[in-house]
Amino acid sequence: MKPTDVFCKCENRQFTERQQGLLINEDHVLVISDTGLTVWTYATEEGRIIVDSDRDTIILSLDLNDLNKPQNLEAAKFAKMSFPDFIQYLLSWDGGEVDVGLKPGDHVYEISEGFISRVEHVHPNGSITTTAGNLLAKSDYHILNEEELVLVEKLAKSIRTTCDMADGYKVGTLIVESNSVYLEGEHGKTELQPYDTIEVYNGEQVDRLTYDEVQYTFSNDGWPAYAGLRARYRPIVLTPLTKEDFKR
Repeated sequence: MKPTDVFCKCENRQFTERQQGLLINEDHVLVISDTGLTVWTYATEEGRIIVDSDRDTIILSLDLNDLNKPQNLEAAKFAKMSFPDFIQYLLSWDGGEVDVGLKPGDHVYEISEGFISRVEHVHPNGSITTTAGNLLAKSDYHILNEEELVLVEKLAKSIRTTCDMADGYKVGTLIVESNSVYLEGEHGKTELQPYDTIEVYNGEQVDRLTYDEVQYTFSNDGWPAYAGLRARYRPIVLTPLTKEDFKR
């Protein structure tokens, strides 16, 4: 690292503030301020190191005024770290984005809570935000491998099926024939009726379809488009009217 002056253009202000810094590489500079240490992207203008808050981004920071920022999470794991500790931390970090092999939509295991969560955003230092809004440092989660993902999907499918059956649905696979639509599952093979509402699983959602849509929608190859898909329906119980019903 090389000591340098850093000229910081402050957001929504009309002046440039000079601060001390350390050049990490040709893309990143460590800025030393009164409240902490921050790694920024930067540009060189007229031989000066310029950090423009409207253009550049924070990659990693230890800001004593805001330790809850995503960029702070990994550094905050060391809590109360000294300046030499933080420099040592930076030396072990390659100065760029941490490739954790994750993307939004992937699943991770939260080590401390024992939860399986879906990733909403991956931050440059490897910390993540989950869809539940939790910020996790790289050391706080475990990336699920392929076998674990298959197990999670099977478990989620089983739990969802159990919940749907408890709510009165029958769950199974759609079978579409020339004049009939069936749902085959643990309950056996049930012929559906034109008045039944059919819901086809689509990821974590269900698409509600009419009997005719299932019966008469075809793929480009001419095969029933919904045949073989997992679906559910809630049986409608038709009770014959009696003389007592007409007296009401």
